[in-house]
Amino acid sequence: MHVSAAPSLLVVFVLGAAGLALFQRSSSAGPVPLTPETSVSKPPASTPGLEPFETQLPPNHPPLSPTSADSSFAPDTSPPALLWSAPRGWEAAPNRSPMRLATYRVPGAAGGAELTVTRAGGTTADNLDRWVGQFDSAGPDKRTELTAGGLRVSVLEVGGTYEGGMTKAGGETPHPGWALLGAVVETERPFYFFKMVGPADAVHAARPAFDALLRSVRRPD
Repeated sequence: MHVSAAPSLLVVFVLGAAGLALFQRSSSAGPVPLTPETSVSKPPASTPGLEPFETQLPPNHPPLSPTSADSSFAPDTSPPALLWSAPRGWEAAPNRSPMRLATYRVPGAAGGAELTVTRAGGTTADNLDRWVGQFDSAGPDKRTELTAGGLRVSVLEVGGTYEGGMTKAGGETPHPGWALLGAVVETERPFYFFKMVGPADAVHAARPAFDALLRSVRRPD
């Protein structure tokens, strides 16, 4: 007796097609990548002239690129250790680099300046020297110290032709007539770095606001 194989082949074909569709559907759903964000809460401000919000820091700091000039600095693996209040009129901006914990646009002459917040290892002196080294024909730098929130803060002011970034070989266009205001806040290591750069007139005009930011730094409750 002859039995047709067509029905059996049809069943195999239908089951195979259904299995392929299920595999394609499941393989297309991958994990959603997460990017570090700066979350903001709004308790009342306690310092006159400062916006009423706190910058809550992400729990970790990504490792430095092995090709950067700062590759010897240890990455941050510790929880947030610092809060601060941003000066009125400063606008929070996207972090253009995963190294940054926060970025602010500082209004002022010639387009204003930019302040970034990062966290990494190394001694205070090494980091201040590194900032001076980002300038060509740097003028005499000025270094001062203060205490804020029970923390030691070292402040640097320097100007000249800013050649930018983590390394002078980064390809950034030199900026003559620029200045840098930077501060190292010595929390538990790694330390916090507040770095403002831009045209000298804009940076110098923002010095009172920068000082107010430093006075606002404090440990989380």
